[in-house]
Amino acid sequence: MYSRDELKQAQVLEGLDHPDNIRACLGDVRDVDRLKMAFRGADVVIHAAALKRVDAVASHADETVKTNILGTLNVCRAAMDCAVGRVLLISSDKAVLPTNSYGASKQMAEWVATGFNTYSVPAGTRIASIRYGNVLGSRGSVVHIWRRAIRENRPLPLTSIGATRFVITMGYALDCIGEALEVMQGGEIFVPHLPWCYVQDIGLAMGVSQQAFELVGFRPGGEKVHEQLLSDDERSRCSETGQSYVVLPHIRSWGVKKEWVYSHSIPEYVSGSERIPRSSVASLAPLIAAVPEEGAF
Repeated sequence: MYSRDELKQAQVLEGLDHPDNIRACLGDVRDVDRLKMAFRGADVVIHAAALKRVDAVASHADETVKTNILGTLNVCRAAMDCAVGRVLLISSDKAVLPTNSYGASKQMAEWVATGFNTYSVPAGTRIASIRYGNVLGSRGSVVHIWRRAIRENRPLPLTSIGATRFVITMGYALDCIGEALEVMQGGEIFVPHLPWCYVQDIGLAMGVSQQAFELVGFRPGGEKVHEQLLSDDERSRCSETGQSYVVLPHIRSWGVKKEWVYSHSIPEYVSGSERIPRSSVASLAPLIAAVPEEGAF
């Protein structure tokens, strides 16, 4: 467990009753030498470090570059130098046709992860990415923000009535990580099969009424009404495995699974598309009820 957040590390260790088989290392992905110290002896690295608040990074794109792009490059370099077998980058649907510096940085991070296989695979390290929608209950999640608003009897801030997002539970996200690590050959982008929902439906599933929302408009920095999980170009070089679509890299001199062939039957993966399943308020309710309170592990 490697991060610069000593409080979060302490909370995780305490929540797990201080197990002997978890080693917590303080450090930053901007420090490649520190990463190498932490990676020695590791078989797998799951790279989730990122600056991700759209409004916060809008005025600090240089900091976003240092963590999200150069940090990813450092993780790849350190993993290769330490003979780590597999690296999986956690990405975001905001990397598809990005409209803000966060999305652009995640797009570039995916490209860094994919291209680095040219150098890392001959050294024994394979690197891939997995692209999520909104993880219910993740740090800074709308679920936690709205729970606080409900407790404090405040309106629930809503960007747009028609805004939609792809949603994924923490458990399903972990399952998809496991599957990607099992089958990855290097350079792929795994895109889990995800339903979409209207953002306001998350609040309705928490038991509030339609009148509980307050329209606040989109945050500065560039937010979309609808997200996408695949671009048109990616659909043209997509395959499928288990729980995910798999975007194959343009260049793959290191080789990929022979049975993974291009498929032209991948659906048009756009929010609100009638071909994509929608999560109803009723189906969202038990998922949100299962989200732990903020800070719980």
